[in-house]
Amino acid sequence: MLALANLGAPQAPALARQFVDQAQVSHRALGLIGGREDAHRLVRYLAARPAHAETLIALGLLGDLAAVRPLIALLAHETLGAVAADALEWITGAGLRETVLESHNGKPLAEGAYLGARVGTKVGTNRGQVHKGRLDETAVERVCRNPDAWLDWLDEAAPEFVAGRRYRFGKSWTPQVLVDSLAEEHCPCSYRQLAFDELAMRLAAPQRLDLRFSVSRQMALLQALQAWARRIGTGQEIEQWPY
Repeated sequence: MLALANLGAPQAPALARQFVDQAQVSHRALGLIGGREDAHRLVRYLAARPAHAETLIALGLLGDLAAVRPLIALLAHETLGAVAADALEWITGAGLRETVLESHNGKPLAEGAYLGARVGTKVGTNRGQVHKGRLDETAVERVCRNPDAWLDWLDEAAPEFVAGRRYRFGKSWTPQVLVDSLAEEHCPCSYRQLAFDELAMRLAAPQRLDLRFSVSRQMALLQALQAWARRIGTGQEIEQWPY
């Protein structure tokens, strides 16, 4: 299905919807090319079946507010918490971060061991700090996985969001917002290739980006895409889903 979507095949969305209950790979396809009803379809899937990373990724890309609380409910999941946190950030742009202690093998030292959650303006990972307590501990900054912190943020930020709109990093989704998100200094790698694919599959962008390209080539192509997005008229705020 992803191959069909990548080729721009008109039957790709319908095929992905047909297999939404049997193949999770169809969920990513819907995230890249689907519409608002697909977001609601995946929220219903999440409520009825065991969670899967592909479903969370798709919900993060689709950007519908109906996914926010189901994603918060999965933040404490042992294997899916990180994916749920990323998806929430892609939708809301909340900037919630926490610093956790990891041993040098890359694993958290203890379940729930973190130095605290806070609100920031940039989301990323900082592995440069060695915690003073032990030489084998590193303080790692990541998107917050504390459900209570997210719920507190949601209570405060909810009036800033409008039901029925599609969001990307807290802004109403437009091609310009999509392209600009890639130009952010701290744009996470987990998001970057997905956004490249979305530009190609959903918008048939004239330039194709790939993480394998050199940084200089990516930046040159991104500048061309920013000019293209301005030309197709992305300055107007979108009042509803465009698809």
